[in-house]
Amino acid sequence: MKIDLIIPAAGFASRFPVNKLLYSLHGKCILEHVLDVVEQLDFHAIYVVTQYPEIKQLLSKRKAVCVWNPQPQKGLSSSLLVGLQECKDADAVMFLNGDMPYIKKESLVRMMVLASDEHIVCGRYQGMIQNPMLFPICYREELERLSGDRGAKGIALYHLESCRFVKLSEKEVCDVDTLADIYEN
Repeated sequence: MKIDLIIPAAGFASRFPVNKLLYSLHGKCILEHVLDVVEQLDFHAIYVVTQYPEIKQLLSKRKAVCVWNPQPQKGLSSSLLVGLQECKDADAVMFLNGDMPYIKKESLVRMMVLASDEHIVCGRYQGMIQNPMLFPICYREELERLSGDRGAKGIALYHLESCRFVKLSEKEVCDVDTLADIYEN
């Protein structure tokens, strides 16, 4: 199964003083932690969607392809949709936030193993659906209708009977929105 990965890389959060994806964590930026994990896996393609030249430059030395988001003000859905346009011949698409530096390779592998033509595969922590999420291409039309600052979680919740889950640790589901998120982990 050909699985494309889309990483929305917005980078700025109102509660973070700088572009959080470029913030140094254990000697490298947060986005590099994510890329170091995903580039070890057998994704058909890896797309990082951003509007920041600094992230585009960082990606010039990586396997991931930079996809420019011309309308980031439209919210998270704009990044997902721009990335989805690049997924021309994938059988499935995984969404993974660029601010999840503690995601484990093993968890992503388990998700990829569960990928099928009909099941959505979601991360789960304490019974709650979490990122990352993997959608077979049969959900493309629904994904293309996303709007605003909402991701694909609503689609997974609507099709809960079609979901399969991979248990994630508390640390893995930590996304960096504040400096405290870094120092607490």
